Amino acid sequence: FSGLTGADAHVAESMRCHLNFDPNSAPGVARVYDSVQSSGPMVVTSLTEELKKLAKQGWYWGPITRWEAEGKLANVPDGSFLVRDSSDDRYLLSLSFRSHGKTLHTRIEHSNGRFSFYEQPDVEGHTSIVDLIEHSIRDSENGAFCYSRSRLPGSATYPVRLTHPVSRFMQVRSLQYLCRFVIRQYTRIDLIQKLPLPNKMKDYLQEKHY
Repeated sequence: FSGLTGADAHVAESMRCHLNFDPNSAPGVARVYDSVQSSGPMVVTSLTEELKKLAKQGWYWGPITRWEAEGKLANVPDGSFLVRDSSDDRYLLSLSFRSHGKTLHTRIEHSNGRFSFYEQPDVEGHTSIVDLIEHSIRDSENGAFCYSRSRLPGSATYPVRLTHPVSRFMQVRSLQYLCRFVIRQYTRIDLIQKLPLPNKMKDYLQEKHY
């Protein structure tokens, strides 16, 4: 695939939603608390509840790396996707998706309690990441709901459709994995060392990769 040309390229340029896909996204949602403390306790509480709800979604994989996400999305059709934690301290989550036979990655914006694929989520965002994804899935029924391209000059533009969520529930995971996943969803990472657990177990809980 060498990029869109002609009419497709013109449509891509005129779409209001442009995702800047990131080649380096990976794990880290727990760091969100540090970035939202200044917004007040209501924002922190709301975000905490949102992350608990997010953990129940099969398409949310938690702190997996970009490379692991590409493994999950290998040999699946265009429109397949998953959501994971972002390694960038400025972002909470990343979307990994398939388009034109490639796996691409883009960060999900979060500001003032709103999530969006736009750079100004305050204006056109959703208060729930689950609502954002479900809305995008509905919009994808009629074709690409937006377009994505790298920030690098001259990069190709890719249509984005979210039609096939890749669920972590389809994999049988160990009890150890499941316990860590739940503890990480309910415990801030900076408080793990205060848990009444052996040091070896606390070190395991703080590992970035699952």
